[in-house]
Amino acid sequence: MRPELESVKELDDFILRKADPGQLAVTEAKLILSPRLRSAWRQQLTVHRIVRLFWKREKRKELEQVYQDLMNIPAFKEEILSIFK
Repeated sequence: MRPELESVKELDDFILRKADPGQLAVTEAKLILSPRLRSAWRQQLTVHRIVRLFWKREKRKELEQVYQDLMNIPAFKEEILSIFK
């Protein structure tokens, strides 16, 4: 694997806590000692947050569509509304 990809994987494993405790400690020490790696970690953390927000938005849209589809079935809609009467 190319060195830059290894670095990305190491940071991903650190962010997602996928590595074993020893490797997490080594990565944490590297982050303390290397401003460049720390900067890359911050950027990668930002990307993870953006991806998570995008994923949540997409799931919310999917759920809204399912809700709309279900509420367009008259029998289902009637039964659901009767629960809340």
